[in-house]
Amino acid sequence: MTSPLFPGDPVELADLLKEGAAQGRKAFVAGRDSRAGFGADPGPIDLRLRLERMTGFLRFSPEDLTCSLGPGTTLGEFEETLSEEGLAFAPGPFHGCRERTLGGLLAESPPNPRGFDRAHLRSQCLGFEAVDGRGRRFAAGGRVVKNVAGYDLMKLFVGSGGALMAVTRLELRLIALPPVILCLRSDWLPPLEAAGVWRKLRRRLPTPSWLDLVLDGGRACVELGLAGAASHVTELARGSGLRTVAEGLEAWRGGGGTEIPAGGEVRGRVRPSEVGSFLESLGGNARGRIHYQGAFGLEVGYPDSLPPAFRGPPSLEPAAAKIALRLKDRLGGILAPGRLSFRIPRPLPERGRRVR
Repeated sequence: MTSPLFPGDPVELADLLKEGAAQGRKAFVAGRDSRAGFGADPGPIDLRLRLERMTGFLRFSPEDLTCSLGPGTTLGEFEETLSEEGLAFAPGPFHGCRERTLGGLLAESPPNPRGFDRAHLRSQCLGFEAVDGRGRRFAAGGRVVKNVAGYDLMKLFVGSGGALMAVTRLELRLIALPPVILCLRSDWLPPLEAAGVWRKLRRRLPTPSWLDLVLDGGRACVELGLAGAASHVTELARGSGLRTVAEGLEAWRGGGGTEIPAGGEVRGRVRPSEVGSFLESLGGNARGRIHYQGAFGLEVGYPDSLPPAFRGPPSLEPAAAKIALRLKDRLGGILAPGRLSFRIPRPLPERGRRVR
C-alpha cells in the first residue's frame, strides 16, 4: 500500500493534488483512514492523503448555532466542546465513532438513528472550503443557517465518498441540547418478538429522537431515545414499557444502550411493515441496527443469505447516475477513481471519456 502523506493546510493539499493531476496519478483522501476498505472499491491508488492534521475549531459561534472546523476534527472532540456550551450536533448517536473525523463521517454519510427527522447529515452542512481533483480551491455555501446564494454544492460532499472534492473547512449547523434526554431499552428478545415491539412503538410514539431495532445474532432488543421538555419525555417514557438505561449527555451520545454499531458489510432500507420477513431471510446471523424508517446497517456472516435486493450497496437510477458521472468528470479529477460514494459502486468511464 502507498505510504500516506499528511498535508497540514489547504495550500499544501492543493499543491499535492495539482502535482498529482499533472502526473496522472490517482489519489484517495481520508481522515484517519479508519474506514479503509469499506464501501465501494476506490480502485488503484498512487497518492494517499490523510487530513488528520487539519483539525480543531476555526470559528465557534454558540449564539448563532454555527461553527467552522477542520475536517480532521474527531467526533469526540467536537461533541465535548459543544456540550460545554449546552449545544449538540443533531445527527447521531454514532456508536463507536468518537475517534472518527467529521470530514470522514460526512463523506461517508452512514445510517443515522436521528436522520429520519431534521437530523440528516446533509442538512447540517451549511458550507465548506475544498480542493477539487485537479488541485483547484473553491468554496460553497456560507456561515448562516439560511442561505440561498449560489448552488447548493455543499450537499454534494455529504455521501460523496471523497470522489468529488477534499474538504478543508466545514461550516456546520448546531442545536441547543434538549433539556431532558433519555435512552431506554427493552430486554433481549427473539428477533421477531423484538420486531413486534419496535413496530408497536413506531405506531404509538409520534416523535421519538430515535428508535432502533438492535440485532445481535439470534437475539434482538429495542432502543428508544426521547428528548425535549420534561413533561413530554416523562409521559412518553412511561407509556413505552421500556427501562431507562442512560440520561442526559450520556443518553444523547448513545451511552447506556448497546454498542452494536450501524455499519458493517450491508446497508439498505426495508419497509417497516416487512421487517419480520426481512429478519427471517437473515437466518439469525446478523448484527447491526434497523432505524426508525427502515434504514439499516448490518454485519452478516453469510451475505448470500440476504434477498438479492439487499446484497451490496444500491445503485443510482440511470438519470441520476449520468449526473453523478458528469460531476465526477468535472470536479473529481484524480480523486478516488471508481468511487462516487460509499453507496454507489458504479464503474467510471476511462480517463478522457465524457458522459453525454
